[in-house]
Amino acid sequence: FILFLVVLLGSLLIYVVKKYKHKVRYEANIDSKVMDVDEDRYWKGGLIYMNRQDPSVFVEKRFGVGWTMNLANPRGYIVIGLPFVLLLLISIFSL
Repeated sequence: FILFLVVLLGSLLIYVVKKYKHKVRYEANIDSKVMDVDEDRYWKGGLIYMNRQDPSVFVEKRFGVGWTMNLANPRGYIVIGLPFVLLLLISIFSL
């Protein structure tokens, strides 16, 4: 129980610090040029969004309704890969 509490509080602290840093970076760049996510150079085949300078993981789809992922963002790989890793771990430990 103590270990769970330490991990939970540590994760919360890391999250708060990262959100604060992101907010400070955003406020510092608020006067800079606004990024247009609809530019052709960021869309591969018109369907896959890849932009390293864009910090957001999810962006609105170019066509239709919904959201897609920024596949050039490392956090996007985590969002995609984490469910697969969890399924793999569950299947390994359930044997």
